[in-house]
Amino acid sequence: MASNNNVRRHFNEEFTTWIKDNVTEKFQSSNSGVMFFDEPQLPHTDVTRDFVLLYNIETGGRNSEVCFWQEKGQPLYRERMLAVERGPHLDLVDRIHGPFDCWYIMNTRIIHSVENVSGLRINLQISFDTELPKEFLAAHFSTTNSPGGEK
Repeated sequence: MASNNNVRRHFNEEFTTWIKDNVTEKFQSSNSGVMFFDEPQLPHTDVTRDFVLLYNIETGGRNSEVCFWQEKGQPLYRERMLAVERGPHLDLVDRIHGPFDCWYIMNTRIIHSVENVSGLRINLQISFDTELPKEFLAAHFSTTNSPGGEK
């Protein structure tokens, strides 16, 4: 990754099989794994994927936040492999505290960083090249648009 030297360990065969059986068969198995963040990252876009499904095992501290940025004069969705210095040329678009105890999907073509980290951040990362699996979208729409409201 252009923005840091943090370590990724690829999932073993047992966990890859679990993902295929319980999440989706359509993911970048060679680009998914456990990520260990023990040094700060610059705001960045990812190198090898447009989307990632994440679960934080350790969030990096109770004040950690995933932050999304827009560079002044640039579109929100950017090319892969950017690493951008912090500064007044970046506008904070949104921030998410933690997240804790949940899976979440990120569009990694939006400049992002994790801020206020006070300890080790460890997360499971299931990578997707340019599209999310259709069953993710179908599950979302069948839940939120079902007659009678959400399940």
